[in-house]
Parts: sequence; C-alpha cells; structure tokens
Amino acid sequence: MDSADGGQRVPATPQAGGGPGRVTWLPAALRRGLFRQLVRRPGASNQLLDAVLGLDVDRVSRQLAVQLAAGRRADWGEEYVWQEPGETGHPSTSYQDLVTLFDHLALPAGSRFVDLGCGFGRAGFVAALLCQDVCFVGYELVAERVAAAQRAAARLGLRQLVFETADLSRVQPVDADVYYVFCSFREDTGRRVLGLLQAVAQRRPIQLVVNTAMYGFEPEATPWLRLVAQVGIFSHYASVAVHAAAD
Repeated sequence: MDSADGGQRVPATPQAGGGPGRVTWLPAALRRGLFRQLVRRPGASNQLLDAVLGLDVDRVSRQLAVQLAAGRRADWGEEYVWQEPGETGHPSTSYQDLVTLFDHLALPAGSRFVDLGCGFGRAGFVAALLCQDVCFVGYELVAERVAAAQRAAARLGLRQLVFETADLSRVQPVDADVYYVFCSFREDTGRRVLGLLQAVAQRRPIQLVVNTAMYGFEPEATPWLRLVAQVGIFSHYASVAVHAAAD
C-alpha cells in the first residue's frame, strides 16, 4: 500500500458541496492521505469524502434522475437501482459504517472482497485505502456509476480496484473470500446470487456481509451459513463446512 502522504503536510479540510473539481487538483498521494485522516473523523460527511476521492456522486446521480424521469432507462429492466425519479443522491453505505465493517473483518493481505451491487464503489475505496493489499471487485448494474468509480480509482492510482458493469441476474461473480451485499435484489436475482455463493462455499470457505435491513435474505433458508456477528447495520456470516456426498 502507498504511504499516507509521504510526510507532507495535509491541506486544510476541503469544503463539501463544491464537487470533485474542488479537491482533485491536489496530488493523488495527498488526497489518499487526506481521506485516511478524514474518514475516521466524526462528522465527516459522505459528500465531503466523495469530493476528496474525486468521486462525482451528486452530478452523476442528477443525470440519472433526469433519465429516469424521462423514462429513458429501459436497459435497467425491473432491477432495483436505488434511485427514484427526482432523487439526486445515492443512499449507499456511509463511509463511517464501512470503516466499522473493515475494522471488524480485519482482512489478511491478499484477500479478495467482492461487492455485489457496488453503486459508486465506496466500499472499494475504503478497502483500498485502509486495508493492506486487499483486492476489490465491484459489480454494478448502472454503467454511469461504474464509470465514475473507475475514473476516481485511476486518478488515485488504486490499481487493486476493479469495477465492472454487470447484471447479476446473468453474470457469475468471481470467487472471493468475502462477499458484500448492501442493496436488495429482485427476488429471482437474489435466489440466483445465493445459489451461486452456495456453490462457491462448497469449494472454499467464504464470508458474507449483508445489510441487516435487506429484504429477501432469510437466514433460515441458508443453512450453509452461520451468523458470526452483528456489526452496526451489517450481519456477518461465514460458510459452514460442506462435504460432497459420497458417490
């Protein structure tokens, strides 16, 4: 991992609301260091931290809201996209909640963390900047969100972050150590995703983190998982050892 700021003086806290352009003139190393300092500071808003990363959530969300209102996003089909016509924000996980989660997980170097429905990729940026050598893969249905995350990661030099546009009703995620699901899927997509994860768990141990309020996830229907802990708004599960049936 890169050093926080190479010993250089971190600039004063940028003002929220000015968009990424207000901060992205700073060298990438300084912005990485500034994020590490601010993300653990009480009261640091998602908007402020998005700006430090150069993650243009508000502008892209406004554009998507216009397209939704005009009915121009048939490619989204019936899948839930966490934004209604007229909304300009994106209710993804807060950075502070993600810091709490990654502190709890204490992922060893070399772990792979897959976000199923990653939105603008906030979980990936927290993983890359606070964890040691964690590989992150994020799948997201909305291409504009993926592009925004890719731009920010490239400007920050975070090569361990991979963001892909994908419909999880059709795509098979890569094998990973930890899978993260914050957004609810359509019912049939949710069943398919859980089936795919169960197949992975038959090959290797996995962990699954879900938003506790997520509908459609019923632990009693997943005996191959056991609850490890409740961590803030998250439920942390681990796979139960599965042995193939004898021929």
